[in-house]
This record gives sequence, structure tokens and C-alpha cells, in this order.
Amino acid sequence: MSKQVASRVVVLPDLEAAAELAGARLLDGIIADLSTQDVTHVVLTGGTAGIRMLVRAAANPLAAAVDWRRVHIWWGDERYLAENHPERNSFQAHTALLDHLPAPAHLHPIPGPPMALEQAGVEFARALVAHARVGDDLPRFDQVFLGVGPDGHVASIFPGHATLQAGGTVVVEANSPKPPAERVSLTLGALATAKRLTFLIAGADKGPVLGEIAADTDCALPAAVLDRLSGHHGAWLTDQPAMQASGLPGALER
Repeated sequence: MSKQVASRVVVLPDLEAAAELAGARLLDGIIADLSTQDVTHVVLTGGTAGIRMLVRAAANPLAAAVDWRRVHIWWGDERYLAENHPERNSFQAHTALLDHLPAPAHLHPIPGPPMALEQAGVEFARALVAHARVGDDLPRFDQVFLGVGPDGHVASIFPGHATLQAGGTVVVEANSPKPPAERVSLTLGALATAKRLTFLIAGADKGPVLGEIAADTDCALPAAVLDRLSGHHGAWLTDQPAMQASGLPGALER
């Protein structure tokens, strides 16, 4: 078993508890970062767990203590859909959290139609450079949150796809196995630069992939590759249903 992953698995009773902890982790991290630096850059995720995290963050009293005017919010990936489409990660984030903030944050959504898919990727990469330090092609990401799919994908990096090996900062996916087929995503290398990385992997359907990643030090699934690229510093927040389906020993519970 890979102790590198197992030692960082935090098990909560259910999805809501995992989302509650993730939301608190988001807010705590922002407050801590802003106590020592002028701004903070956060990368959000979509999906069931990612959006529930934002709902719980919105309900947390700590949200009112954040100076959101100093927070830059990015997305790890986006469905290539119109900016007001209800299935976009950024649209759902507005409903869950962003529309309820006491002051507006700096938002950096990934472009969608009518801009061409490839151009959307180019424009997103340009936005990243515009907020990076001189000589860099990315901002300093203080926190990155990522869901993990039942197939081990993170952001829009899927097992067996060329995007898994992509360099640079941004990649476009034209044939996603999960609809919609067209997406724009940060690369694994870009995501791995995060100061703090949090994987959200809740639900019984996620148990087998959690077990596979924790058991195989050379696992080739995108989530496992990212964990290695990041230097094994990410936290894995999961729940009892996923843990019970993972085949991992209960002693790993924290």
C-alpha cells in the first residue's frame, strides 16, 4: 500500500461532512494567506463535491471575515459551454458561493463559445500569464481543489488521453469520455504548482479508484500522477461510503 497517499486520507461520515471540512479549509487558507501577502490565488473545481464545498463555505461565518477584494479565483477546468450555461463550473460556483459574497472577488472564468475551443485555451493561458510574476507563466496558486472521478480523472485530464502528458499550462480536450466532449483544462503540471492541494473523493462509486491509487505507488491514473508531481503534499478528503468501498483498512481513518 502507498503510505504516501494513505497517510493523508481524511475520512468524514458523508459527503456533506466532507464538503463542510473542504469549505472550511478553503476559507481558513484564504484568511491565513492574506495575513502574510497582498493577494491570494485559489483554483476551484466543479462536480457534486466541489459545488457542495462552495455551498458549505457560503454558509460558514468565516466567509464574512474574508477580504474577497484580495482574492483571485480560477477554475481547474471548464466545460466548453456558453458562459451562462447552468452546467458550467463557473456558473454553478456563482449560485453556490460567489453571488453571496460580501464583496466581489477577482474572477477569472475560462472562456466559452462563441470563441473557438482552441482560442479559449489560448486566452485562458494569456490570463494566467497576465497575473503571474515576471518571467512566470502562472500565478502562484495558494490553494487548488479538485474532484476525482470514478475513472481517476482530475480537472479534464482523463486516463489514456494525450492531455495526461501535455506540457505548458493549459490544454484543450475535444473528445472527453464524459459529456460535454469539449473542455478546457489546466495541465497536471500547472495544478502541481499549488502550495496546497486538496482532492475531494466522496461516494461509494469513488471507493475503488481511491483504493487503486492508495495501493499502487506507480498508479498511472491522472489523480495519482498529479499527487506525485506535487511532491505528495496533497490532502485527500473522503467519506465513509468511499472508504468502505475502497478496500483500504479502517485504520487509515483520521
